[in-house]
Parts: sequence; structure tokens; C-alpha cells
Amino acid sequence: AAVDSIITEKALFTSIEAGGTIVRGRLDAPRVALDYAGGRGTGSAAVDMRDPDRITSKFAVDFREVSASKAVAGIHRMGSLLSGTFSFKSSGEVVSGQGLDPLQYLTASGDAISNDGAIDLSPFLSSISSLGIVDLSGMQKLDFSQWTGNYSIKDGRLSTDDWKIMSSGGDFAISGSFGFDGSLDYRAHIVIPPQAQQKMKDLAKFGDMVDLFRDGKGNLVLDLDVGGTAKSPKVALDQTSAKDKAGRKLIDGVKKGAADKLKDLLEKKK
Repeated sequence: AAVDSIITEKALFTSIEAGGTIVRGRLDAPRVALDYAGGRGTGSAAVDMRDPDRITSKFAVDFREVSASKAVAGIHRMGSLLSGTFSFKSSGEVVSGQGLDPLQYLTASGDAISNDGAIDLSPFLSSISSLGIVDLSGMQKLDFSQWTGNYSIKDGRLSTDDWKIMSSGGDFAISGSFGFDGSLDYRAHIVIPPQAQQKMKDLAKFGDMVDLFRDGKGNLVLDLDVGGTAKSPKVALDQTSAKDKAGRKLIDGVKKGAADKLKDLLEKKK
């Protein structure tokens, strides 16, 4: 069987082809192919259509070359911040019917990868740059060379615990969730290598302060907590490690001062 398109409230699937059987209101389709957001998906599906007001579909689909901006734009305005193509696997279950929002009844999990794309981080990083500690304006529009990780969807939220974004300007490790209502709850770990730091402004001006955020290899390491909503994100720089490092430096300084004074005292007694 072939279907030209299926339009849900949030997404458009086109050129759907399925091979299978329908028995007593149940569709078993071991072969399914469809177009979605500029990409192509293949897999299998099982649909229980006995209750037209509550149709349950189980699926396992492998998508290739899906446009990130088109896919995300179908869910939320944040789609305008992301470009590039992704390939991903997804398996799960969705319930649809009159008056039901499929996204709120979608449960799925899988993994995704992209080897080329760009993301606009200005809504999230501009507030950090305004603190005057470190300038991240050069990372606000980032071209990435790879994006990998897993995801799960449940109760209207897309969650991940290991998104990794690689770029020449720095690497990101992201965990947390995004609600289809726009709510955000993320933790971002950013590692900026020394060569990328050369393009950043005012690092020398805030040298001692910036050094508190560097690791032993000279990488600038920033941990961000992202909350609020996609329309009005709230981003905070976690300074716990920097404060611990400052405390250790202070203690080391006190110890060194005490040792120097003791050395002077002993030399005077000779």
C-alpha cells in the first residue's frame, strides 16, 4: 500500500509505503518506507486501529539525512537555531486520535549522528559573555564537525545523557531535557582548547580569573546550567570548581608564606 502523505499537528510525513497485512483492525507492516523532513526512513510498524479515537502505533525506523531545522521546526521555533542533516534510529510507541496531541503520547528512544552542521547558541551564551569573565561571542554561532548521542522521548520531553558536539572552537557534552512546551533543563560541559582561546577577547585582562577555569592542559572548561524556556532561557555559569581552585591557591599561598617565614626565622637564628 502507498500513502501520499500523513499530516499530524506537528509533523509532515510524505511518500509513505508499507507492505503488510490487516487482520481484525490490526496492521502489521514489517516493511515501511517514508520521507520525513527531507530525509528517508525505513523500518517496521504495528498499528492497532480497533479504536479510532485511540490508535496505538509501535515502530522501529532508521532515518537518514533528515534536515534538523525542518524536523525541529515541526515541534518548536528552536528549529531556526539548528542546521545540518542527521541520521538517527528510533523505536517506540505513539497514540493518536481525535483531540490527542501525538507528541504528548509519544514514547521513543534511539541514537543520532551528524557530521556537518551549525547551531546558533547566542540565546544561551550571550548572558555568560556579559558577566565579563570570559568572552564567548565567537562561539555563539558554531559550525560543528560531529554531533552524536542518544535520546529518549517520554511525557512530552526529549532527554539525553550524552550529546557530544565537536567543533574547532570547542567541544560540548550535554545532558538534560527539552520539553515540547519549550521548557529547558540542561547541563552543558564546554572544553575550549588553547588554540581556540586565541580568538577570544579580554582573556589577558581577566587572566587570574580565567585561569581558575583552566585545566592542567590549558583548556578553558566551563559548566553551564540551562533552564527557563526556549523563548527566555536562563543560563548560569557553575563556579564551584573555580572557587575550589581559588581556595586551594589561597591555601597554597598561605602555606608558602608560612614556609618562607619559617625559613627566614631559622636563618636568623643561625
